[in-house]
Amino acid sequence: MHTSNINYRQFTLYNNLNKSGNDEYGIVRIGAITKYLTIVNNGGPYTIGQDNTHRLKNFIVDGAGDVVVDNTVFTKLLSMNSTEQVTFNQALDLGAGGNILFRADGELIVNGVTGSVTTSANNQGTLTIQSGNVNGTIGANGSSLKLINIGAKTPLRS
Repeated sequence: MHTSNINYRQFTLYNNLNKSGNDEYGIVRIGAITKYLTIVNNGGPYTIGQDNTHRLKNFIVDGAGDVVVDNTVFTKLLSMNSTEQVTFNQALDLGAGGNILFRADGELIVNGVTGSVTTSANNQGTLTIQSGNVNGTIGANGSSLKLINIGAKTPLRS
């Protein structure tokens, strides 16, 4: 954990997170209570979830701090429980039947999503697609997101 700046925390992966031979195995929870948290690679193309046939069961992001994930993520479910800004700088691969579920009114910034995007309450959650495609349904459960931005660059809040 890098703590040289009191408002900024960095977690570095030195290997893939979830080396299980099973698909939909394991839950990873990242919570940024009030500060910024960044997850980065130590020089390698390390992933969260092994690949598109060995995904996490659930990747949970919560708290009231901004989160940046610089790794490709393979998970069946992304639980967006954060009330702030969560940025995935690499692909977010949920696979067939996978989805992002907004359970809080936060902002999710993606660079390509394979999977659907839903919300647990109508008019909750903001999805910003900086690049890439969403290969899935937005609003798959009939509830609407608050806002969808396409091609927008949203800076990290200070």
